[in-house]
Amino acid sequence: MTVTGSGGSNSKSLAIHATAPPPPAPTADFTANTTSGQAPLAVQFTDRSSGSITSRDWDFGDGSSHSSTQSPSHTYNNAG
Repeated sequence: MTVTGSGGSNSKSLAIHATAPPPPAPTADFTANTTSGQAPLAVQFTDRSSGSITSRDWDFGDGSSHSSTQSPSHTYNNAG
């Protein structure tokens, strides 16, 4: 800030640091449509999770490749 009067001027600086709060933690919310049946069993997963989601990792538990899509489908070929 600079102030000026009839006798001259003077200035002073002040540093201000503002920080943003961290985003809220995500809330997990997902379903599976069909949850039991005979193999091969096709399952549609629906993810309605909310909050600041930076990644997804669906592990289907059968040794197959993981998925990072929001709402994947997966076929279980073996019983278990």
